[in-house]
Amino acid sequence: MAFELTYHVKKNFLLPIITTIFIGVLLAVISILAGGVTTQAVPIPEQGNLINALLNALFFFIPGIIGGVFILYLIKTDKENMLEKIIFGIFLFTSTLIMFLVLYDVLVILQADVLFLILTTALSIAFGIIVSKFMFSESLIQKNLSMLLLGSFLGGFLGIYLPTWTTIIMLALYSVYDIWAVKRGTIKKIFEHIDEKKGINKEKIESTEDDETELELEIGLGDLVFYTMFASHIFYLVFGNDLLFGILLKFYSINYISGFLSSLIPFLLVVISIIVGARITMYLVIKEKLLPGLPISIGLGIGSFLICTLIYVLI
Repeated sequence: MAFELTYHVKKNFLLPIITTIFIGVLLAVISILAGGVTTQAVPIPEQGNLINALLNALFFFIPGIIGGVFILYLIKTDKENMLEKIIFGIFLFTSTLIMFLVLYDVLVILQADVLFLILTTALSIAFGIIVSKFMFSESLIQKNLSMLLLGSFLGGFLGIYLPTWTTIIMLALYSVYDIWAVKRGTIKKIFEHIDEKKGINKEKIESTEDDETELELEIGLGDLVFYTMFASHIFYLVFGNDLLFGILLKFYSINYISGFLSSLIPFLLVVISIIVGARITMYLVIKEKLLPGLPISIGLGIGSFLICTLIYVLI
């Protein structure tokens, strides 16, 4: 079905995840070079308050739950055309906005004038239309490209514009929800309904997809978004406005290099945790037709982040 928001891959299973993380981190680099974010995209300033962080996380979590139920309702009532129009409109707006913010940061770095701002607006709208149309394309290449771009840009945007504990709590909430949704909830019911319409036989799938050479994976857009969001946020957090490429100018400073490495290690640990968790999940998919993509990767990532935070506090 055209509205399945998944990335299809038969080999090199980790490549789309690594690609989206790389692009998301690149967006964080652009934001840092442009001077960083001055206003965070949350209704309540976090200010280190975990209650505020929880409320902010719920602000993003609850609409996601309601949206999943609404999508299931539209699919079950055969209102797929309406669903496609809604999804197209949402992603047209978000992808256009995010591309505009990215290109605007580039203009700030280049100190370009207002004429380039007009060009930026036009390019952003064109980008939004193309990516949103590719999402419903019959071409697997175009659809996968759309999923990669949406995953990296949405994840990068959230990672840059959300505060730290809001990010951590939101990731934890969605990871726990992902377990229920895939095993008993909306995601399972959506895929069962899709498989029923396609006439797919579950026993046939289980008998033919018993090893990695025959396996075809569908990585959810949400998984790509949250992996990228986590990685790009940690990158932005540990480097902030301390220009990453300053190491090229201060290579002679031992203190600067040690500081750079102390910032790089938490980021690398989180990224490695995400990738290792994704690989474990993909291995388990050999035995299970449908598995949540977030819990293992995000759980390992949060664990790595908390350990690094504890070490930093103790030192």
